[in-house]
Amino acid sequence: MSDSTLDALIARATATPNAVVIRNGDTTVTARALHQRTLGLAERLDALPPVIAVALRNGTDAIATEIAGYLLGKTLVPLPLFFSSQQLGHILQDSGAGAVVTEAASLDRLRPFGVPAFALDALPVEAVRHHVRNGERLIYTSGTTGQPKGVRLAAAQIMDSARRLIAATGATAADSHFSALPQTLLLEQVCGIHAPILAGGEVQMAPAATEAAFAGEPQALAQCLLLSTATTTVLVPQLLAAVVATMAAAGIRPRALRMVAVGGAAVPPALANLAWSLGLPVFEGYGLSECCSVVALNRAGDRLAGSVGRPLDGVDVVIEDGEVVVEGPSVMRGYHNGTPLPAPRWRTGDLGAFDEQGRLFVHGRKDNVLVTPLGRNVSPEWIESTLIASPQAPVLVGQQASGEIVAVLLGTATDAGAISRRASELPTFARPQRYLTITPADAVAAGLFGAAGKPNRAALHRWIGRQPEQQT
Repeated sequence: MSDSTLDALIARATATPNAVVIRNGDTTVTARALHQRTLGLAERLDALPPVIAVALRNGTDAIATEIAGYLLGKTLVPLPLFFSSQQLGHILQDSGAGAVVTEAASLDRLRPFGVPAFALDALPVEAVRHHVRNGERLIYTSGTTGQPKGVRLAAAQIMDSARRLIAATGATAADSHFSALPQTLLLEQVCGIHAPILAGGEVQMAPAATEAAFAGEPQALAQCLLLSTATTTVLVPQLLAAVVATMAAAGIRPRALRMVAVGGAAVPPALANLAWSLGLPVFEGYGLSECCSVVALNRAGDRLAGSVGRPLDGVDVVIEDGEVVVEGPSVMRGYHNGTPLPAPRWRTGDLGAFDEQGRLFVHGRKDNVLVTPLGRNVSPEWIESTLIASPQAPVLVGQQASGEIVAVLLGTATDAGAISRRASELPTFARPQRYLTITPADAVAAGLFGAAGKPNRAALHRWIGRQPEQQT
């Protein structure tokens, strides 16, 4: 296997220049074309400052810019455009980015932040002076509590994580990965750019459908995925729910998918079981940006429902006082403008345990634990996984000021009865005392979900506090 994505691309452009690497609807990009575009963008990016923010939608330029960053040794700062303006402004200021590269359509949104913003093709072309093949990524968290933090990862760490993922998934040149998540997310950079190209496969995508999905309308993306010839993809639970709902309603079955890795948040067992019953091969995983996104993953022939699988080879995971602790080469250098880590060891803040076979179970965040009026500690993630009976009725669990547990249903009021019946499976102290509903579009507008579909518990708490007491 090649040392880097750039090396893999060069090898393919030399040996099989007409092989398809990117498939975007009816448009294809060959190895030669992607290599040429990467070199062309490197010539445009080389004259820019060492730290460059990148705000590009999924596509050839997003992939080529990512690879060009390694060629040049730049520090790239992915800038998800679905972040709020306040978050974008903070990232640009905190990262020290000297320039933003984007598409012409996004210039007006990015210019007010005071950092020079350029459309890629408007940059002057200069001969590339440096071939460092190094550099760094600053990956900013979604900022569900406080301001987003910049996770410092070396280029070599991301390459290493991609190679470990290839080994875990058995990816080969015969695979075609459907890039469903925004490529500004680290999870998709590792799984949807570097791993497929390193393995010699191709990347499929539907950029407009991805953007619609992250604006609260995932149906088109679900159909694109199911009708594609892709063999692998990575989803967050919200998107998995949309895919399963589409399969159930339209009778569509995946054409070639052999692995649907799901992470970013807990996967409700009922949802995963329904997916499998419909022929969708779901493999739950676990990770976080501070550890290069992927820490553990269920594998083909070695999946246990409810677990997140075994740690990737070479990534050590231990449980200390109930907390998941990760050690190894994938652990970040530290937060930008923070104290560097003295060792590659990260206390994740997640509660977890191993079974006797070495499979990891994650029980939720330590700081998410709800304390009931009777003094019982309960994990909202545990309650949510019990209440969710179908992909049509996702649930978030929070708490109102009085301490009562509240279930927020992302659906219709008619589904609340089924959810409340599921609550009878919980101990009395963990059952919601109140049920609220919100539409998926309103949930996105209220910020109830952050990057990669993770629930924003702080926003959920604020939203619950604004609801009239008589609403049920």
